[in-house]
Amino acid sequence: MTYSERITFLIGQFMEAYQYTLKNAFRFVCLEEAPKPASLETLEAKEAAALPLLCDSEEWSVSQKIAFFTGKGLSEKDFSALSLLIRKCAFLSVYFFVANAKALAREEIAIYESKITELSDYVHKAVELNQRLSKACDGFYSFGK
Repeated sequence: MTYSERITFLIGQFMEAYQYTLKNAFRFVCLEEAPKPASLETLEAKEAAALPLLCDSEEWSVSQKIAFFTGKGLSEKDFSALSLLIRKCAFLSVYFFVANAKALAREEIAIYESKITELSDYVHKAVELNQRLSKACDGFYSFGK
């Protein structure tokens, strides 16, 4: 795989991980709104509200997405990570190649490796946050614990 192909591949990996992370963030917010203790039916109804939010968020700006998650029960660490990922998604999907065109055009190995390391880090952060949010969502269904 060439350096350019690797960069494109990592951006795709990030987008995939980001989409699942955003889905689980919406799941978490919806489940967090359920009364405690909640029945399985209540939790399923709350969780069903997450998908329309995810679809609606396609039209939201970066600041609107971040504002939506402000004060919605996410830990400070998770909110900070989610905010970073929201901003990075906007950058990667709209501006990455334009912003880095001059640097990448030099075809210097160090520049390619730097961008690959940066993108790998974003992928890792998205996967980590997705796992934490998924586990937190699953925790809502732990009855009697």
